[in-house]
Amino acid sequence: GNSNCWIESPEIQLPEENCFLAIGQWYELENRYDKGYIQIAQQDGENWSEWADIAPGDYLTGDGKAWADLEIPLDSSYAGKTVKVRFLLTSDSSVSKAGWYLDYVLIDASGEAGKAAKTDKPKGKIRAGLNADSISAKKESEVKPFQLDLKAMQKTKADKYKTIPDQKVSSPSSVTAGLPVDASVTVLETGRSVKTNPADGRFQMKHAAGKGNESWTLKAEAYGFYPAETKIHLNENQTVKTNFVLEAIPKGTITGRVVDRYSGDPAANATVRVLEDPRVPVATADENGEFTIPDIYEGEYTLKAVADGFEPGEIHVAVVGKETVETEIPLKRFIGYEEEIAYDDGTGENALVLNAAGNGLAIRVTPAQFGLVKGANIFFWGNDWPTPGGSKIGITLYDSDADGNPVKLDVQPKIVDVVRGEWNNIDLSEFGFSTDRDFFIATCQTDVGTLSPGTGIDESSPYAERSYLYSGDTFTPIKEEDVTGGLMIRARMEYSVGTPEISNLEDTSYTNEDSVVVEGTVTADSKVNIYGNGARIGEVNSEGKKFHKEVVLPEDETLITATAELSGKETEPSAGKTVIKDKIAPELMVISPKDGLVTKDRVVDVTGTVSDDHFGKLEINDEAVEVTNGAFHAEKIVQQGENLFHIRAYDLAGNQTESTVRVVVKKDAPVITDLEPSEDMYLPGGGELTVSFHSEPGGQGRFRILIPGSAATQSNRSLAMEEVEAGYYVGKWTAPDARISGLVVEAEFMDVAGNTVTAEAAGKIQVGVDENAIRDLKPSEDVTLKGGEQLTVSFRSGKGGSASFRMVFPGLSALKPAASNMREVTPGYYEGAWTAPQNTKANGLMVEVTYTDADGKKATATAPGRIHVVESGKEKLNPLKPKKPGK
Repeated sequence: GNSNCWIESPEIQLPEENCFLAIGQWYELENRYDKGYIQIAQQDGENWSEWADIAPGDYLTGDGKAWADLEIPLDSSYAGKTVKVRFLLTSDSSVSKAGWYLDYVLIDASGEAGKAAKTDKPKGKIRAGLNADSISAKKESEVKPFQLDLKAMQKTKADKYKTIPDQKVSSPSSVTAGLPVDASVTVLETGRSVKTNPADGRFQMKHAAGKGNESWTLKAEAYGFYPAETKIHLNENQTVKTNFVLEAIPKGTITGRVVDRYSGDPAANATVRVLEDPRVPVATADENGEFTIPDIYEGEYTLKAVADGFEPGEIHVAVVGKETVETEIPLKRFIGYEEEIAYDDGTGENALVLNAAGNGLAIRVTPAQFGLVKGANIFFWGNDWPTPGGSKIGITLYDSDADGNPVKLDVQPKIVDVVRGEWNNIDLSEFGFSTDRDFFIATCQTDVGTLSPGTGIDESSPYAERSYLYSGDTFTPIKEEDVTGGLMIRARMEYSVGTPEISNLEDTSYTNEDSVVVEGTVTADSKVNIYGNGARIGEVNSEGKKFHKEVVLPEDETLITATAELSGKETEPSAGKTVIKDKIAPELMVISPKDGLVTKDRVVDVTGTVSDDHFGKLEINDEAVEVTNGAFHAEKIVQQGENLFHIRAYDLAGNQTESTVRVVVKKDAPVITDLEPSEDMYLPGGGELTVSFHSEPGGQGRFRILIPGSAATQSNRSLAMEEVEAGYYVGKWTAPDARISGLVVEAEFMDVAGNTVTAEAAGKIQVGVDENAIRDLKPSEDVTLKGGEQLTVSFRSGKGGSASFRMVFPGLSALKPAASNMREVTPGYYEGAWTAPQNTKANGLMVEVTYTDADGKKATATAPGRIHVVESGKEKLNPLKPKKPGK
């Protein structure tokens, strides 16, 4: 818990000669956060100087869990002075450690400690001093163990301490119900903290008195118990007694299994640690990967599993008191290869060892890639130095922060027995430490330097800056201590062969072939196994960390995976790539336009449907067209003449179906020929008229019967005609029971492109009219002529008759002027001509025509138009006067 407590000596009168402060100590402090200071102050008249730190490296921290002697030379300025010595411990509340224990405290004036003499043996030095562990080795020096005067120590202790009867210690008075607890008690408002006596649970603390009604909150905390708090009032010179009864945290059990996360096979003999509570023993799984962690306090924890052949894995569990929680820890398969990282040439010319237990030597290692620190290979000097030396030493690892500074792992050093004079391979895989950044391999002395093995130094190493000595958490390059060369500590890395990566296939790929090429990369060259739906279908050795293999697809849908294999062990499979084999082309149907379409439009709609289980795309003349729910529609511009549309459907496997549509654009209007009736037709009511004409094949013909001088049709609709033979269209019309003259036949034709044309038949239709009657008599309007100009007179009537006309003055038709014959120009059409006389003037002449049929039957009619003759020049006019008969 939070602590800022100390033990202070009474006043001590130092002798005039130089002295050493000698102590026996044991400590376990949270590294870098909890610190132990050894301080001294001297009297100056009525006052005392500030406390000065005299501990090696300024303070103690970390693990010193072996009883050790420490001598600190006191500066000569203290000689003959009155001093006090203080042991100050500061800590926080995050992690609880055992603390700092002192066996004895002596002032030694013998002057024997720390002396050195020459030797021919490899060098090293142990010295108690302000930099006791920053030690360099010189060739002319040797270590001489310092001597302790045990009798003097015993005498000093006898003078300062009294003996407490055993019965008093073994039978402490009970302060409350329950067993004593090793706990810490903290004043929350000030952070002052003390530890209880584990034997009887008692604690005592000096604290400032409260002001007025001010109270202090005491909090008691102990491992395995819920914390408890109480309020106290502390007055000046008052002693307050208070007791705590802590409630034990209930315990539960964790059972579980460590497995291969891919196959589910057990990770036999895996070790499982509870990261938040190092006091919980490490559990070892059996051959089935099963483990049990009993008697673990209720709470939330992180379990870390380490197993041979796997990367370390972590899971979170919640433990409930008096219950068993079951869990499974999946581990990723680790297939690796070892590589040694060395910063020496293999030959040692020197050696180094430190004075105090708990300190050591370290080398900074830079891995080539992410990997597991498998072990260390360290050369320890022979049995000739140090003397007597030892074979036991701890090996540990340090991580590094973002700035490359050492960061101690939450692990205990591995204590090993080494063979001096040889390289020693030390397995560190149990730490389960993997990294891709700098880390440190460090020795941790279990004893003083004279009882520890010396670590070899390659004096020709160009990597001296990588070698350090450390005390607590303070790392110092050995070159700063006048040591030449670098430590002979090597790292054995196990780099992982990562899962292969298939690079040329999509998550889902398609092919219309029976085989496929699989390409990819690996993190290290190895054998690559290719699997299809779980069965091996190929293998190949990678080159340059790349692989390429053609494999036969076992099924229409195949999941392709790859593993890397080294020494008969395979990685987990790569991410699966599905390959679908499809040899069936898409089904394509073009709905419009029909092949061979002839149109006058500038734009056509291309529509249709396409279907395929693995449809890819549709193109029209190499342009992509969107397909929605299997249907497509595109508007395409067409040009005059022939237009071709190439419609192609592709599936994802590369199969394709194509359809070509031909469209002809025709904008020229068609022509109607041979339109019948070409002559007038006389029909009785109910009679049938045949209308016909010729035009382009494949079109549509229609006709209408129009009333003369009107847009209205007699039947008010057009009638369809039939193409009785290529390009020849015929239609029928039935005459009504009525009398109608001059009906017009209008024909209409639309070609295959939609262009239309109309034409009017030459023959008129007479319904209920005598065939021999005079019709269409002209002039139908008044005509003015000059002398010498000609007038055409015409009419229609029966075929094969004879016709004549004469010019008659109005009112004088009885005069019967001479008639002029008319000729039958076409069947039923009669025409004659009259030339206006010169130098004659006349107004209102009438044209009278006479028709005689083949039977001699005559018909007479007068044209509606009148004829006016006007003067044509300066000649004297001779008015045209009618002559009476006989004159």
